[in-house]
Amino acid sequence: MLPTLSVDLGSTYEVERIHFHSTDQSDTIPASAPEGFGFPGRIVVEGAFQEDFSDAVTLLEYVRESETDTGPIVMQRFPKTACRYVRMKLDDLPKHMGYNLETKFVGFAEVEIFSDGINVAIDRLFDANFRVFGFTRSLQSLTDGNNIYGQIISIKQWMHELSTRHQFESERPLIIAELNRRYYQQSTVIRRLTWLVVVLVLGTIAALIIGHTRRQRAINRTREQIAADLHDELGANLHALSLLADIAHVNRASPDKLSDLLQRIRALSQRSGMSARYCSNLLESKGLFENLVHDMRRTSERMMADLEHKLTIVGEEHLNLLSHRNRIDLFLFYKECLANILQHSNATRASTKLVADPNEVRLIVTDNGCGLVAQIGDRVPKSLGRRARLLGAQVTAENLPDHGTRITLTLRQSRISSWRSRREAT
Repeated sequence: MLPTLSVDLGSTYEVERIHFHSTDQSDTIPASAPEGFGFPGRIVVEGAFQEDFSDAVTLLEYVRESETDTGPIVMQRFPKTACRYVRMKLDDLPKHMGYNLETKFVGFAEVEIFSDGINVAIDRLFDANFRVFGFTRSLQSLTDGNNIYGQIISIKQWMHELSTRHQFESERPLIIAELNRRYYQQSTVIRRLTWLVVVLVLGTIAALIIGHTRRQRAINRTREQIAADLHDELGANLHALSLLADIAHVNRASPDKLSDLLQRIRALSQRSGMSARYCSNLLESKGLFENLVHDMRRTSERMMADLEHKLTIVGEEHLNLLSHRNRIDLFLFYKECLANILQHSNATRASTKLVADPNEVRLIVTDNGCGLVAQIGDRVPKSLGRRARLLGAQVTAENLPDHGTRITLTLRQSRISSWRSRREAT
């Protein structure tokens, strides 16, 4: 008696196709099971309306003639036939040697019976006329809709998914190219940002260094400015006070002259006190250096009282275009020239000429003294060079042929233009 598997479809259907799913189609080497493992060599499929198959008709007879007749799914078609019960007679079963006994066995992962493209055997329980054994699969698994690969889908759905897969595989190179393009763009942006960060860091460091250097220069310039102001303003005033004191001592027997000298000493002392208070920033001083021409005349009268001195000023209206800071520097330069004449030249006569026009301002101070010492030659004295540098002007010093010295200070047009624009802006 041949082993059989039968199933009740629950209703009468016109069946037309049956699918046998193999239990294992391994692609390992060596294979875990031979090709067509558990698949019968001959299957006769019958259909009937009666449960005892007394009216059975043959629907299909499958014969495996070669190994190519098996596979993961064996699909067999037959003419549409109405039936409720389906029975499969299994013949030419595979054999297996175990425990010195030859055993025949059969195995399917799933059996599908179709009517109008619908699996009507789904969840229908098969009956077998032989003993079923196995720890993982039972007769219920023959119609649970799953094979060894998972859930079984229809051919239409499988073709649709295959088409979708083909479409995805066709688009995959485009997606990879787009991803690579975006990755390249992102890498480019990251590289640029990295360089930007490096530039910003270097720029910040450079800005800090430049700022530190500028602050240091400003500090040094401020120190130099204060030192020059102290030397040129207070130093000259103190020297003038000492000269006036000597003159007062000589004229102590003349009350009128002594009174005038004391008044001049008092006025110069007050001015020196104001200069001392504002020596850190003469720009903030009130009442000092407001009228350049007046200050130059008054200073020359006080300091050059015992010498023959002539002061000539041309273009006074152009001097008002100078900034307050530059008027201070110009006045202190002139005052330092007078102090040097009194202290070092032993001169009896001196002259000052200040010429201002739209193109330049020129100050010339001349004396008939002993001239510059041999060690200096025609070099500008350090105190005058420092004041000229603060003023931004050019200064020269020369010995005259008939004894004496000439100091020339020149301010060019660029400086005058900047002063004029600054003056107009304020």
